[in-house]
Amino acid sequence: MKTPTAVHCRADPCSVQRIGSGEGGPVEAGSAGPRHEDAVRAAEALAQSNLRLEESNQSLSDLLGLVGHDLRNPLTVSLGFLSMTELELDDLEQTGVDVSGARAMLGRATEAAHRVESMLASVLEMSRIDYATLRGRGELLDVAETVRRAVTDLTISSAVEIGDLDGLRAVADASHLRQVLGNLLSNADKYGAAPITITGTTVGSTTRVVVADAGAGVPPDFLPRLFERFSRAERESEPGTGLGLHLARRLCRIMGGDLGYLPPEGDQGPRFVVSLAAG
Repeated sequence: MKTPTAVHCRADPCSVQRIGSGEGGPVEAGSAGPRHEDAVRAAEALAQSNLRLEESNQSLSDLLGLVGHDLRNPLTVSLGFLSMTELELDDLEQTGVDVSGARAMLGRATEAAHRVESMLASVLEMSRIDYATLRGRGELLDVAETVRRAVTDLTISSAVEIGDLDGLRAVADASHLRQVLGNLLSNADKYGAAPITITGTTVGSTTRVVVADAGAGVPPDFLPRLFERFSRAERESEPGTGLGLHLARRLCRIMGGDLGYLPPEGDQGPRFVVSLAAG
């Protein structure tokens, strides 16, 4: 039988006194004092470590936000001049000048600038989530229309096949959902294989939108870190921030839904599943 214990808390640290001992005779008060003092010191050290960690995370978020804002303006100017250069090349080409080499170099520069623009957008969005300034406006959406707009707004090399989504509804923020779909489609284009498809269904009170491709899927050893911030599989050769899937899941959860992953199975390729309230 366990011996009952009385705890006396005064202005000084708590002292523990056993009322009785199974081996006869009481145990003097304060016999657990050194052990208690060690626990107090450990708790204080842990609290200080957590505080330093929070301060470090806040500093990182501040830096990401500052860098994102300071780089976006000159990048926008650069993209504008690249676009004007494209028009100049068109004019030169009409005069018979061979501009194929210049056009190829311009295309690579424009592609790189758009890639940086996409990375900055992810960083800024992540910073807004960290500061809890990002909100989701829940409204009943036409899923088919939202998917079509997301595909139209995206520039990827692979064609996207859209299944029958007519009549499908979901409670979500249209801008957030388009961004989620854009991240998933870009991910499939970079690391997957054609065909890329978008299908959807309603099960009970949940609407599911599925983005699938015919690639090998996520390496099994990487699955535990798939949605972590800045995580990238070792075999990935395409440039990126490691924020896309993390941000997509965070946006889904802001909308009251979730984002999950299903590995290849049978004749089905890897699939990312967006789950939202059906409304």
